[in-house]
Amino acid sequence: MTDPAQPLVPPVPRETALSLLSRLASRLQIDPTELAFEIGISIKRVANVDRIALKKLVAVAGFNETVVEDLATWSGEAIGDVRMRFRDEIFVTRALRGSTVRGCPTCLREDAERHGGPALEAMAMRGDWQLRYQHVCIRHRRPLVLLWKAETVLERRDMRAQLRAIQADVISGALDASAADPSGYDIWLDVRLSYGQDDTALSAYGTYAAAEFCRLLGGQLLRLDQWPVAQDEELLRARARVGFDVASKGDAEIRQALKALTALATDGQHKAKHVFGEMYEVFSRDLAGEPAFDAFRDLVRDQIMETWPIAGGETVIGTVTGERRLHSVRSASDETGMIPSVLRELLVAKNAIDKADPRPDGLATFDAQAFKPLLDDIPNLVGRREMERHMGTSITQFEALVREGLIFPVTNRAGFRAPWFPSDGRAFVDGILNYAAPVGPSQDGWEHISRAAARMRTGLRSLLKAIEAGSVRCGKQDGLAGYASIFVMRSDVEDLAGSPAGATDDRPKTVPEFARILGLRAHRNFERLVKDGHTPATKMVNPATGHKALYINQKDADAFHARFVTASILAQESGTTWRAVRTDLLARGVEKFQSEGRQYGLVFLKVDVEGARA
Repeated sequence: MTDPAQPLVPPVPRETALSLLSRLASRLQIDPTELAFEIGISIKRVANVDRIALKKLVAVAGFNETVVEDLATWSGEAIGDVRMRFRDEIFVTRALRGSTVRGCPTCLREDAERHGGPALEAMAMRGDWQLRYQHVCIRHRRPLVLLWKAETVLERRDMRAQLRAIQADVISGALDASAADPSGYDIWLDVRLSYGQDDTALSAYGTYAAAEFCRLLGGQLLRLDQWPVAQDEELLRARARVGFDVASKGDAEIRQALKALTALATDGQHKAKHVFGEMYEVFSRDLAGEPAFDAFRDLVRDQIMETWPIAGGETVIGTVTGERRLHSVRSASDETGMIPSVLRELLVAKNAIDKADPRPDGLATFDAQAFKPLLDDIPNLVGRREMERHMGTSITQFEALVREGLIFPVTNRAGFRAPWFPSDGRAFVDGILNYAAPVGPSQDGWEHISRAAARMRTGLRSLLKAIEAGSVRCGKQDGLAGYASIFVMRSDVEDLAGSPAGATDDRPKTVPEFARILGLRAHRNFERLVKDGHTPATKMVNPATGHKALYINQKDADAFHARFVTASILAQESGTTWRAVRTDLLARGVEKFQSEGRQYGLVFLKVDVEGARA
């Protein structure tokens, strides 16, 4: 047994057991297989880090027995089920064993230079070089390079022969790669392998799962920057770096990155596989049953479920989904039979999707559960006559409701024969009847809501606002049903129509409508006031006709009231009649407003009225 104080070969940190056997064989000028036989072991036992074999090996080398465990943990130990224990963590075998052998030529050259003797006695293969996720030599700030390819296990294990073949290139520097500063990922991995320390969010995961996820995530994120697809070392380093920069910060950053990747879906046919590429494939197949990746798979699966219209019962990266979360315009069209363009109109009208949503039908998604009742109701769509029957309206009454935008069809497209939801009509009628008290047929003072709106020209929308506010009483007449049963108190409607308070809604009003609110019975007087530039109006599209017309919005109305006042408004404020107001103002010397000889009815300058009454 060799004296430990005088080892046959210099000890090298992180060295593998097969590398030590190779160096000893070079020192003793014997084939590694013969050396193993001479000391009562075999190359296979050394490769499998058999502890008894390793103890004999280090004894021959003249090393202290305490280095046995270091040799074992840096070599990697097969534990069955294509798994290896490496640095006290579990990796799949392919992460450590392959036909390509990489390393740092500078490390090997320094080994030889320090030794002073034959280079093969000193050049040691480091265990971290085996790991497919290791890309850079931290010490020399250079990428690992391909040293040799070994197609068979025997060739891979015969390190002495392989190093002899490249010895000249190692010594000359011909194999050296260009300098590469270690990234945060490179330093993180080196510290984890060396000391088992990790101050990032990845500390919750094993090194294998964390490094593999960084590789997969980074590979997809580089697509956003349009990196080349070539599988060279530069790209592998970039994938690891970019993936680590995100994953090391935790789940929130990962979710944000996964969401950003969905921008790669630009066509309605683009599925999750197109966006998440290799990550999707690996999680669905190779890593589908790997518990170490459960949390990462869940993050990806959640993003898929929040982006694509996945039907309930589908398998998404290894897991059968529950109920559907999202529908797209296309999937909902397939389910309901409604053509996508018409369905999209309906979904916009029902606030399921935004009108400005630029996504194609296959990607324009909405909450499937929230809008399930809507989709379930589509087979119940009816034509206009059937809708009138469901609501209990006459043809004229129905037209008035449509004209004021109180009910609307799924689409206005010609030829679409069943654009009406009976449920919308029933909901509209029931909403009004919630405010209604029972009314007998013989009770006086009541009239049908549509008749009252037409007679007083207040508009149905104004009446409904007043009913909700409690200023107009509403009743349901016995013996009638639906819209036909809705009556209002005539006197309440007349009070509403004769006062500025009648404008209970804040929608823009037509010029004639606003004139009626002001009490100007001849609305052309107000039209002249607008056209002569004395008060503003806004040109807007009439939703019923599609033509542009003058409207008075709230800003326009405020401008009028700031400058003018009418006899009707003053009468309402004082609790008298417009005739009494006119007589009083004339007696006080307040003249009706006029300009260049043009008259505008009972319109007065507010400053004149306030001055006369001061």
